[in-house]
Amino acid sequence: MSKTLDIDFVSAFDIAVFSLDKNLVISEVNTSFTTKFGVVTGKSIADISDDFSEKKLARKTAARQVYKCKIATADSTKTPYSVAVKFFHDSYVGFAVEASDSAKAEAMLASYSEMMEKQNKILKAEKNQARSLLNSLLPLNMADELTSLTGSAPKKFENIGVFLVTLPSLNTLPHDFCEPAIFSELDVLFTCFDLLAERYECTPLSKAGTSYLAVNNLNENSAVPQDICCERLANFALDCIALITLRALTRKVPEIALSCKIGLHIGDMMIGIIGKTQLSFTAIGPGLSHAEEAAHLCELMQVGCSPAFYQHSNLAPYIQIEPCASQASAHQEVASQKQRYILNPDFGNRDSSQLEEIILRAKTLKRSR
Repeated sequence: MSKTLDIDFVSAFDIAVFSLDKNLVISEVNTSFTTKFGVVTGKSIADISDDFSEKKLARKTAARQVYKCKIATADSTKTPYSVAVKFFHDSYVGFAVEASDSAKAEAMLASYSEMMEKQNKILKAEKNQARSLLNSLLPLNMADELTSLTGSAPKKFENIGVFLVTLPSLNTLPHDFCEPAIFSELDVLFTCFDLLAERYECTPLSKAGTSYLAVNNLNENSAVPQDICCERLANFALDCIALITLRALTRKVPEIALSCKIGLHIGDMMIGIIGKTQLSFTAIGPGLSHAEEAAHLCELMQVGCSPAFYQHSNLAPYIQIEPCASQASAHQEVASQKQRYILNPDFGNRDSSQLEEIILRAKTLKRSR
């Protein structure tokens, strides 16, 4: 249980206090008040204050507000004080504080209010920026849900296009390789992937050190036919391989010999946000698993397609079906029975000049906050 403090704050903080009777005559003061303003008991407050207004006092106290006026010390300094008066029970009570202290307090309050206003503007700007980022990454209906009170709920998407790039060559770097240039290379490379995703109307979902995930046809109201979505994914994939090849010609660090495998799939996925302090887009489900398997079954610098992608697209003339090579593992028999679907690199048209422009743009773009 709480305990009432038995402390005389008036004496402890040397506060000058007084009371007025109904005729506004000073009826009682404490020692601090007498020390500062002399013997004033029996005098009207109007006699010791130059700006006292009985009408304002009546109006303020009727509204249960504090009335303020000015008073000066009795010594030769005539130090100005601010007097606060309020009606209490059947009389008026008040206290006096040095006017400069009162002004400092008001200035501090004004400064604090200004600071809070600026902080609120910053928070609002950051919130708008975060909203803009969500809108740029996800369809409007999903962005709306993720920013609502129940926005942590994941969304299931059916028959969307899944695009997965893996960089297995990063796993083969020497164990003592610690070159900052690898981050610079990945920064440029993944930015190029983002720019290509924008070109082919795909939505980047996640980036890890050795993988890049994107999807298309994410908007539930999209009217884009599925075969067109497949063509975009195929061109996206082959452009990524061509872009990595171009980068290899100008890379300054020979130890970084990046190569990739790409998996394409049409299927279902759950997409949502995890984390409370650091938000992260996460995708799980069979759609991602099939894209990973398609990438795993192909060779370096190839595009592997899942059987579902093969069936849903009109790219059969450009997809070569091959038996998987037997692997010396516990799953050798299963692996030998699988087929892999490899996209022909001759599909579509690769424009080297446009890819070079994308690389240049990725190198010169400023990082967003």
